[in-house]
Amino acid sequence: MEKFYRRVCDMEVILAMILLGSSVSVIFIAAIMRTVGYPIRWGNDLALMLFAWSTFISADIVFRIKRHVVVDILTSKLPVFLQKICEILVHAIILFSIVFLFYFGMKSVIASRARVFQAIPWLSYSFVSASLPCSMIMMMINELRHLYYRYILHTDLKDEI
Repeated sequence: MEKFYRRVCDMEVILAMILLGSSVSVIFIAAIMRTVGYPIRWGNDLALMLFAWSTFISADIVFRIKRHVVVDILTSKLPVFLQKICEILVHAIILFSIVFLFYFGMKSVIASRARVFQAIPWLSYSFVSASLPCSMIMMMINELRHLYYRYILHTDLKDEI
């Protein structure tokens, strides 16, 4: 199972790089085409969609490898017992936030299903909105995996990109 998870994580990194690179490329090509007098109407809409997906996939990658901002100036001065309580409280807040964002992300997907891109009328805006709940599913898996290793197996994960 761990090998499968590693492959999914590797594919996630590759997908995030491809989506970000594609977003930048579309914007660059659209700018060049606009300059030469042949604007691409759908360029900004496509770049927006690619950028949204790359952003939320990248947020999950950062969350998985624990490279997000951590402010421990106060908790590091507490006794170990209180540090553990703060750690558990932070994990509870993280889980609540993930569920909250997933729930309202799904509401956004449903609410935006009739909305379409101005230049791409056959593509629903729900496709962009779906990037949030998809990211939250991956973050939930990563958080539960972290909790399992930390509190059940009593080891720390050393995930790398």
